[in-house]
Amino acid sequence: MAAPPSRHAPTHPAADGAERRAFPRRTVDQASTVRGDDDLPVEAVLRDVSATGFSIRSDAPLAVGTRVRVGLPGVGQVKAKVRWATDSAYGCEFARLLLPTQLSAAFASDTVVDGRFPTILLPAHEFAEPQIEKWPAAIRFGMMIGVSCALWAGIWLAFRAVL
Repeated sequence: MAAPPSRHAPTHPAADGAERRAFPRRTVDQASTVRGDDDLPVEAVLRDVSATGFSIRSDAPLAVGTRVRVGLPGVGQVKAKVRWATDSAYGCEFARLLLPTQLSAAFASDTVVDGRFPTILLPAHEFAEPQIEKWPAAIRFGMMIGVSCALWAGIWLAFRAVL
C-alpha cells in the first residue's frame, strides 16, 4: 500500500542540487519554545519556517512522529508533527497550513520563549494550574496547635457562660 501524498514537495535536494519545495522557506534563526507530548517546554532555535512547516535545532530529543506545539512570535502556538530528525536538528510539519497573514506576522514581534497562547489554529484549551507553595511544616503545625487552642478556649468560655 502506497503512502498518502504529502502536501509539500520533497525536502531533500534534487539530483541537480536544488531543493524543490511547494512553499518558500524563510530563514529566521530565533529562539522559541517547543512543547512535546509531555507538555514540557523545550528550548529550541527556529531555523526556518514556511507555510507547511519549520526546522529547529534543540539539544532535547524529539522522536519522529511526536506531536509538538511551537511558539511563533506574532502568531502564538501552532500544532505540528516531527517528520525527520538528525543529531540536534528536526523538521516539523504544521497540522494546518499557515495563512500568508500569519506567516508575515511571524517574527514581526518579540520572540516567544515560554507560555501558552491560544490562536485561531488551536482550539481553546485550559491554562495550567498555578504552582502553590506550602508553608514549612513547623509553621503549619504551629498554626494547627494555635487554632485548636483558640477553638477549645472558645468552647470553654461558652460553656462557662451557660453555667
